[in-house]
Amino acid sequence: MNRKFFEIFKKFMIKERTIVWRSLFGKLGKGSRVTGRIKVYFPENIFVGEKTTLNEGVILNARTKLIIGDYCHISPGVIINTGSLDINIHYKKRPHTKAEVKIGDGVWLCSGALVNPGVTIGEGAVIASGSVVNHDVDPFTVVGGVPAKFIKKLEH
Repeated sequence: MNRKFFEIFKKFMIKERTIVWRSLFGKLGKGSRVTGRIKVYFPENIFVGEKTTLNEGVILNARTKLIIGDYCHISPGVIINTGSLDINIHYKKRPHTKAEVKIGDGVWLCSGALVNPGVTIGEGAVIASGSVVNHDVDPFTVVGGVPAKFIKKLEH
């Protein structure tokens, strides 16, 4: 089969996935799209702005509200969690906890990044590949590592 067929098929699949997720999410804004297979828990708690892309292999665990802004790029293999376990309780009785995650407009979560519960990522921030974000990230900054640390300030 030729390349043109695969391009047409790819565009068709993106449209179909986006239609399905738009019906399940709390909101999937105009021009936003789902370009590959994603795994989602509690889709009704997910609110995505306009012109945002969710790529292949993304996992969204939305035990409580997960807000993703406009013009965001969520790269392959990103995991965003709003749920966890309370480690201060004995493991036999450890309850689930939850804390809202907010991702500002224009954020790029690079491949394999992990965002933990209760985190707010500011507008225009970039989270480097493979980073583990367990604290808030200032707008227009690059963070990276495990745990994610400040790398540099971005122009805006």
